[in-house]
Amino acid sequence: MRALLSILLLGVITFSAPSMALFGSDQFGDNPNGAFDSSTDSFVSVDQAFPFNYYQQDGKLMLDWQVRDGYYLYQERLSVAGENLSLGELQMEDGMPHKDEFFGDIHVYTEPLFVNVPMHDWQEGARVVVQYQGCAKAGFCYPPETRVIPISAFTSTKSDSATVAQQVQQVQQTPAVTPPAMQASTSVTPPVTQQDNLAANLADNWWTPLLFLALGVGLAFTPCVLPMYPILTSIVLGSGKL
Repeated sequence: MRALLSILLLGVITFSAPSMALFGSDQFGDNPNGAFDSSTDSFVSVDQAFPFNYYQQDGKLMLDWQVRDGYYLYQERLSVAGENLSLGELQMEDGMPHKDEFFGDIHVYTEPLFVNVPMHDWQEGARVVVQYQGCAKAGFCYPPETRVIPISAFTSTKSDSATVAQQVQQVQQTPAVTPPAMQASTSVTPPVTQQDNLAANLADNWWTPLLFLALGVGLAFTPCVLPMYPILTSIVLGSGKL
């Protein structure tokens, strides 16, 4: 009886060994985790995939995304809105064309993204609402993210900026005018002599020689000059005899 049981047990072990080996190779052979290995890709959090920062400089807000390797941001899914203030046109580079499995033909950013946001007309309680969305190249898409940024008070307004720009444009279009003093200094003036001054005075006051002539004639008939006539006559006659 014992011999019969031994033969049966030996047969069961012999025929079941190949099946155990085949089954074990799938679950416990090459893979140490066996059937409990999920073999799924792991993804980082959205803040790790797209670290977001911002800072304000008076009437300008700078936004900064550091895109992790293997991930990308959508350009068309990026929006910036202002509350209790006005925003100018966003200053940013265009993304790269991309054929996306979720949104089709779209533009994406795979490297750090910097956006400048001009701001005007600040009011109490002003803030900027930023929305963005990105995906992993492995095929996982994050839900849209929203960030609310409080804005500190600043004095510049849209109307002031337009006025300053208009004034600058007018200054650029106005031809330069040289002041009279500069014009006089740039012109070359010839040297003026004493004879030139005398000729100019005589030309301006033509009656001056006539005045001196009349005064000389009048002086010749004054009593103090009459004693001089005999002396002058003798001198003239004496020179004639010589």
